[in-house]
Amino acid sequence: MRVTAIILIFFLCTQGLFSGELETRTNIDRKVAMLVKQKNIAGLEQLSNRFRREKTRTGSGVWKLTVFYSAFSLLVPKTADDVEGWQGLHQFLDKWEKEFPDSPTPHIVRSILYVERAWKIRGSGLARQVKKENWKPFREKIREARNLLLEKKDILQEDPHWWVVMGIVARAEAWPEEKFMKILQKGMKKYPGYYQMYFSAVNYLSPLWYGNSEKIESFARFATENTRDKEGNALYARIYWYASDAAFQGRLFGNSKVDWETMRLGIDDVLRTYPD
Repeated sequence: MRVTAIILIFFLCTQGLFSGELETRTNIDRKVAMLVKQKNIAGLEQLSNRFRREKTRTGSGVWKLTVFYSAFSLLVPKTADDVEGWQGLHQFLDKWEKEFPDSPTPHIVRSILYVERAWKIRGSGLARQVKKENWKPFREKIREARNLLLEKKDILQEDPHWWVVMGIVARAEAWPEEKFMKILQKGMKKYPGYYQMYFSAVNYLSPLWYGNSEKIESFARFATENTRDKEGNALYARIYWYASDAAFQGRLFGNSKVDWETMRLGIDDVLRTYPD
């Protein structure tokens, strides 16, 4: 019971419910939505550049750049067949790319649009629940995202979110684990503190996809050792905080291989750095 209570408190802290986390995220969401509505491309470019350059974080330690990109997922049409809505967003990105041809941001956003539309076509159910006629357009949109990410790789890898979207592509296309991890490790080396990258790996390694509890534990240990000099055990706790729902349906201590002592140390390290 005590362990459950401590975990609950930690989850609330990392979700920002004891700090200004939700307010910060909401403000970024609203800012992005407003700038898109105003067609203020320069404002969006300035905001993303600042978040990327300064590596500013929310109260729980998440890069604000992560929140910036997630805000676009809130702006996509509700259905895959809203052709006018999707075209409008892509036309906006055309102008953005023309005004800032060397910026990674509009390309990353476009890859997110491809992925978002793909999953709206597929649906969120199990593979056996997907309509047969939906597989082809789903794969086409995922392929468009992959092609864009690879075609513009030299520019886009200056942004850590490239690895997040590529992780989604890898999962959708059932990449071999060795290929996925090889690419991911390059991102981990370049941007070790970009947590969403690790969460993308958790999704791939989830028992619901191509992994199991042992693989998540092995990855959590590997990631923790590679960030220990700056994070201590914090990343171990963060990975399992995310995996609790994403991979284990809220039954972390029943379904995973998490080690409580390491998790406890990780929680201490997170709260030591982000005490609010």
